[in-house]
Amino acid sequence: MRRFGGVESGWEKVAARLDWGSSKFSEGMRSREEIRSVVKADFAYVVQTELIRFRVSGRPERATLELRVTMVFRREADGWRIVHRHADSKTSRQPPK
Repeated sequence: MRRFGGVESGWEKVAARLDWGSSKFSEGMRSREEIRSVVKADFAYVVQTELIRFRVSGRPERATLELRVTMVFRREADGWRIVHRHADSKTSRQPPK
């Protein structure tokens, strides 16, 4: 039985894993709110929140996922590439320490 997670190498295996994963969800929507971004000559980053709503295969109710996301980009000869993405579910404001 195939499960979420793990690592795949090579385009054919990655594409098959993405197709399998996306088949488990339907009726999805995603919105984002940018918190901060910086763009330099060859480097950029964005910090944002993402709200994702979807239906999981075999379940009647819709699910909601709220994420805090950081993405780092590098400019290459043919355009910008994501070189790192981190997301976690801690989206509520935290009091200063």
